[in-house]
Amino acid sequence: MFLRHPKRDLPKGPQAILDAGSNELAVLITDTDADGKPTIIGHASHVSAGLRRGEITDLDLFANTVGKAVQAAERKTGITVEELHVVTSAGRPHSSIHRLHVDSADAHISARELRRLQSRIADLPTPDGFERVQHHLLQYIVNGAGHITNPVGMPGPKLEADIALLSLSKQTTENLRIAAAQNHLMIGEIHHTASMAALISMDEDDKDVGCLQLDLGAGTTSAAIYSNDVLVHAFSLPVGFHDITRDLVQIFGLQTNEAERLKVVEGEVVAIHPPVVNTLPFPASGDNFVISNPVNPLDLLTLSSGEQIERRMMQDVISCRIDDILELVQKRIEAAGMTAIMSRRIRISGGGAALRGLSDYISHKWNKHVSLAQPSNIQGSAELETPLALSAALGMAKFLQSRPDLPVYDLKSRPRFLGAFGRFGNWLSENI
Repeated sequence: MFLRHPKRDLPKGPQAILDAGSNELAVLITDTDADGKPTIIGHASHVSAGLRRGEITDLDLFANTVGKAVQAAERKTGITVEELHVVTSAGRPHSSIHRLHVDSADAHISARELRRLQSRIADLPTPDGFERVQHHLLQYIVNGAGHITNPVGMPGPKLEADIALLSLSKQTTENLRIAAAQNHLMIGEIHHTASMAALISMDEDDKDVGCLQLDLGAGTTSAAIYSNDVLVHAFSLPVGFHDITRDLVQIFGLQTNEAERLKVVEGEVVAIHPPVVNTLPFPASGDNFVISNPVNPLDLLTLSSGEQIERRMMQDVISCRIDDILELVQKRIEAAGMTAIMSRRIRISGGGAALRGLSDYISHKWNKHVSLAQPSNIQGSAELETPLALSAALGMAKFLQSRPDLPVYDLKSRPRFLGAFGRFGNWLSENI
């Protein structure tokens, strides 16, 4: 269950979404169709500037680039946007789980206890220098029995609840707001890349039994773990598929542009290499037999310098870097105690997910079922050049149009009062 900020209403009309990628800034403008489903009405992109590993390193340069991408999307749609929602892998995401409890007044759980408990969510601590971007109700607990979704009417001396929080660095969120303000825009929602990509990648069964979302970007790799229908953990790593490009540059002495082209056009990973078969050609004359192992021309790649390399060599370079990334992901999952929760399912998204053979490679490496995100269920996504790379932005579009409200007991109609008497009034409101 997703608990959104109670003061924010569901958006109406077109929404602008910024995917702040390390290589590319993409802006989607979405709206709802007659059935209330999100649809893409325009998009534009611009080469990223002022970003490194997802983090803003030059605020003015980043803001200028954001302005160009937004203006290009506005020109395509004829719509002027005022608010920008952002998906980012930056901000050093921090996940935590907290248990709250309130005593029941008459040994039975009532709506009053739910209101009191919900009012305390805002007081849950976040690390210094961090800002909460999501909170989720994991479960209600009554008399030691968990996984309760509606405890009203149940007997019990107290009501407990587990709440999962996701926070991002205030440095990152404030930089995004300043960059938007320089373009006369307000920032709406700011969310973690993988947590949004999961909304477009995972089905209800995935999120229920436990599933890992990996969003593989150029400069970062972000991960989100869902279980029992909610996000329970998320993190980002400062490694990505541009590191593969750098490896190709260093090992084969290529220019960066050629290495990137080679990775995109010819790059692939193979879970199990076929055995090399030595051939023994019968000599045409003489008594000397020469053992040879000729290479199939299809297994050679010709570089711009005219030099040829074996395709398998490039595959080995790519697989070594992917192994490093997967090892870092696995260590973070183990350190968080989430290994058992993620079950045997993995969904992959982001530009790096388009690498040929990657899902099979990860499946073989981790002995889990791995599949690509399928963003085609958003109307208009088929017209995008790289829908897989924009899975997080498409997930944000789905979130904006369908995010659930707080449970029945929404607190937004309850005024908050200041001063000593005001605090006493607030206490009465929450406890009586």
